[in-house]
Amino acid sequence: MSDCCSAPGLLPFEQAVANMLSQISPITETLTLPIEQALHYVLA
Repeated sequence: MSDCCSAPGLLPFEQAVANMLSQISPITETLTLPIEQALHYVLA
């Protein structure tokens, strides 16, 4: 019997996380702006 998570082509969870983590890098630069000037910037 199969379930929705055993479909061909799907990655195991651990492999999917490893793939994502291998493609990211840490943020090395930050910018502090007044909220009025922050249009089109990512706010975090």
